[in-house]
Amino acid sequence: MKKNLRSLLIVAASLMLVVFLAGCSNNEEAVETDNSLPATGNSALNPDDTLVVYYSLTNNTHELAELIGSSGNLELARIDAANAYPEDDNSGINDRVAEQQANNQFDELTNVPENVADYQTILVGFPIWSDEAAYPIQSFLAQHADELAGKNIIPFSTSAVVDEDVIAGIQTQLAEQVPESNILPGLNLTSSQIEAEAVETFLQDISLDGSSTANEEGTPIQVQVGENTFAGFINDTVTGQDFLTHLPQTLTFQTFMDGYPEKYTELDYELAIDGMPGDTPVSGALDYNSDSQSLFVYYGEVGTYDELHRLGQITDPAFEAFVSQQEEDFDMEIRLAE
Repeated sequence: MKKNLRSLLIVAASLMLVVFLAGCSNNEEAVETDNSLPATGNSALNPDDTLVVYYSLTNNTHELAELIGSSGNLELARIDAANAYPEDDNSGINDRVAEQQANNQFDELTNVPENVADYQTILVGFPIWSDEAAYPIQSFLAQHADELAGKNIIPFSTSAVVDEDVIAGIQTQLAEQVPESNILPGLNLTSSQIEAEAVETFLQDISLDGSSTANEEGTPIQVQVGENTFAGFINDTVTGQDFLTHLPQTLTFQTFMDGYPEKYTELDYELAIDGMPGDTPVSGALDYNSDSQSLFVYYGEVGTYDELHRLGQITDPAFEAFVSQQEEDFDMEIRLAE
């Protein structure tokens, strides 16, 4: 069986996590961001009640925040620690954060907007430090927990590698900081993945009730497993349209890795990916892995990968529970909707 690149990435990620400031490469120069990007019209976010609050040490998160702000026409607020963290002393940062956490002390912050409570949705951005959200953002959330009660919190972060276990742990950590807020799925990118297409896909997929809102402008399909039939669609993209030429088709799916919410099958053909961005799959997503020439279907979130390209979406709400219960290999027919 042809080995999927993602399994190699997972091994590499575990080794590279010894790098402390995962989201901050101190050797990287700040990158100028094009703020003239057109605002996307397909996001569930309302610019009038959405605020982007972020902390950035080496400007990777700043670059991502700028793209989110320009793509979604959203207000930005860059906060900082009054006692600034150094860019070139990772062990010093580690010791300082550990001491503050042990004493239940948070950073004194600067440039914090006074009207946080006026917004219903707050996107919080940060680099990942030693498998956790950067401490200034933890401080912001803890200090404004009362104001953020009942609000939607959507995290976005930057790191040297994408590790879904780390991301899941951070989601839990943020929920502990603001227990009465609604923590929604977020976005994690490496510095090389920060681009307009990835941001626009992220904004389009946001749903304020936590469900997927992936663009449903595509070709309707049906997928059938045994006697169970589910509705979906294939995107109007170069990869999606190429895949349609192979339908109908019955494919045998198997578990990718224990503990990961995804099933996959190897294809005996390649699909065109010209101009296609990487993807952050959501539950129900159909993705093409261009490195392993495989088709993946998801019933949960796994992070962002350059080699994954969105084909479409299975929209039937019963599909997630059904696929998650398939412990053995299973045949799935994909065909155009009748």
